[in-house]
Amino acid sequence: MGDTDPTITEEVVLQAYVLSEDTPREPLENEGGTICNPFLIRNMGCAKWLKIPQSRLIEEDDPKYKTNILGIRNSGELSGLINHGRTCYANSTLQSWFHNPIFRRAILSIAAETENPGKKVILALQKMFARLKFSIFKAIDPAELYATLDMNQTDEHDAQEFALKLTDFLSESDATLRTIFDTNLNGSLQYERKCLSCQETAVVKENYSIIRLNPCDSLQQALGEKLEEEKLEYRCESCELGVEASRTLQFLTFPPVLQFEVNRYRYCPTAQRNIKIQSSFNFPDVIDFTPYLELKEGDSTENNKYTAFAALVHTGSRADCGHFVVRIRNHTTGTWHQFSDASLNQWDAEEDGMNASDNVYMVIYIRQLVLTAFPDNDLTTSNSAIEARLKTEVEEEDELLLAKKKAAHHNFIQRYNLINLVASTPKIGPVRDYYFFSNCWIREFLRSIDFPGDLIPVNNQSIMCVHGKVAPPKPNPTTVAYRVVPPKIAAKIYEVFGGGPDLLVGRNLCRPCVDLMRKKLAEQQRKSDELEQMDTDVEIEGISNDKKDQEFSINVRLAKVAGGDNKKPRQNGSPLLVEGGRTLQWLVYQLGLILDRSWQEISIEFNGVKLLDLDKSISDHGIIPDAEIQVWTPDMDHYDDQ
Repeated sequence: MGDTDPTITEEVVLQAYVLSEDTPREPLENEGGTICNPFLIRNMGCAKWLKIPQSRLIEEDDPKYKTNILGIRNSGELSGLINHGRTCYANSTLQSWFHNPIFRRAILSIAAETENPGKKVILALQKMFARLKFSIFKAIDPAELYATLDMNQTDEHDAQEFALKLTDFLSESDATLRTIFDTNLNGSLQYERKCLSCQETAVVKENYSIIRLNPCDSLQQALGEKLEEEKLEYRCESCELGVEASRTLQFLTFPPVLQFEVNRYRYCPTAQRNIKIQSSFNFPDVIDFTPYLELKEGDSTENNKYTAFAALVHTGSRADCGHFVVRIRNHTTGTWHQFSDASLNQWDAEEDGMNASDNVYMVIYIRQLVLTAFPDNDLTTSNSAIEARLKTEVEEEDELLLAKKKAAHHNFIQRYNLINLVASTPKIGPVRDYYFFSNCWIREFLRSIDFPGDLIPVNNQSIMCVHGKVAPPKPNPTTVAYRVVPPKIAAKIYEVFGGGPDLLVGRNLCRPCVDLMRKKLAEQQRKSDELEQMDTDVEIEGISNDKKDQEFSINVRLAKVAGGDNKKPRQNGSPLLVEGGRTLQWLVYQLGLILDRSWQEISIEFNGVKLLDLDKSISDHGIIPDAEIQVWTPDMDHYDDQ
């Protein structure tokens, strides 16, 4: 301290820290401030916080706090599923599975072992169903299930393709589920083919789980077309000739869960891709499928009465992208709800019991006799010991998540209030009474609005110097590593965040650092002045005397070693102007001032002739040692001819 230059006054020190009286404490008119003004915090990310709508600033005593802030659903409300990028296809499928009482009851009743990889998926699916059924929250996170399925959550997929793959995977993993799927999804049909020449008839029977339909005005019309006789060419074994034949389709049985897929895509040869067919498709809430079955005498028709349960919808005009939503009907109230990932709303159907959509992709019906076996409160009560255990687990999870949500919102409000205080408090009073805060911590303080997280204690270690005070910025800075705030704001910050150290400006300006910085600048200036005055004892050879009073340019080409022998050439922004008669030392020194230390190789040419080559020769102070300079003597005649 005793060696400190006595001419370094407090004003000089404040200038070094960009804290002098000339530094604007508020943004100038029509300007947002600069990054090297320590008084300005608003330009570091305050603006987005100050634009937060009042709906996000609800306090705990507000009636909307539980639903809008904590995301708690009201009694009788249903839950959505959070989208993880492009998982709407999976979310829609899983919602239709959960609201299918047959599947829900089956999955929530399975005792799965974690040792089996397939059973891990069942456990994750079971847990997600339990959350949808028992959780208090409006949006459920399916991340655990998607992780066990090893899904790429950024890829778009087809909802029906996902449903088929998941069905197959679960069937292979658990015999009980395989029986559930086979019993409830599979029906039977037969194709009857008749040779129109010899009248020989052949019948082929097979099972199905989905009935694929062409887009028509209605489900009934599409089914009627499906059953129409079609003509085809085939080789008849009896005639031993290629003949014309007829083929008809007959449905023998319909499964309890009847799935129809509407073909919304066709290949366009001109565009060389699938295009989407958007046309209205109507389907009824209730339907008797007896006219579409091949019945035997005495067969009951009660099993043929079905209720619409779900409609999968693909929105968007393209076949290769879009958004999946699912509409699900409550069989007790007849009310339809539309699930679009985490959001859901009531969907108004037509009063005549017909539902129309230009984008419906799948329609699912459930047999009425099956639905009557499930009580109205099946979505809220535990139906097995496994469900009771899962309910307890979900309640414990909800308790922890609720506490986390409350704490996060409390932190969010505190952060907003502080930022509002920073923006509204006039920056007046002696600067010595202000407090330093590290930019690193301020950026954490102002980080993403959507994920505010925990309150991170103040940490000012990054701006400390070796003397235990705040390090001053480099001379003529374009940025500073700190901001200063009035004492009122600083006190509030430490009250909320804690941490430290608290750096009062008046006690943390480092005179030794400022003194050292000024001495280095003075030494640099002295060397520069000496070089300016040096005689032309070492001239750049090859420059004729008649050009010494002229200005000429030397193009400096830089190459940065990128690794190994790979060198990426760079062209310096502007040629370095050198007056005739300047010494080589002067040129080298000027280069040392402007070149970045990370550049390892420099070549200099004048009129296409290499003058010197500098290799890994820039010192810590940016001055290139003479000893490491190699000078080429170009042809004198070459220069004289220029």
